[in-house]
Amino acid sequence: MLRFGSGTCQVVLPEWRPAIAVSVPTEQLQRSTGLGPEELRSALLSVVINPEAVHDRELGLRDWQAEVPAARGRRRGRRPIR
Repeated sequence: MLRFGSGTCQVVLPEWRPAIAVSVPTEQLQRSTGLGPEELRSALLSVVINPEAVHDRELGLRDWQAEVPAARGRRRGRRPIR
């Protein structure tokens, strides 16, 4: 995450365009990951995208997941079913 805001977060999707920040509603990230604002600020995020998108409106962002860095001592978010 590049910037955390109360209404919108700016995230960079390196697999799509590493030099472009994409706006994502903060509420959507919190609802999808189950993290509060402080946890979300330091979380490592992943998301499924359409890598062939030409514009950020075409990305189809879905299935957000978050991992809180190990330094915080725990992992949060959805875990894959095995």
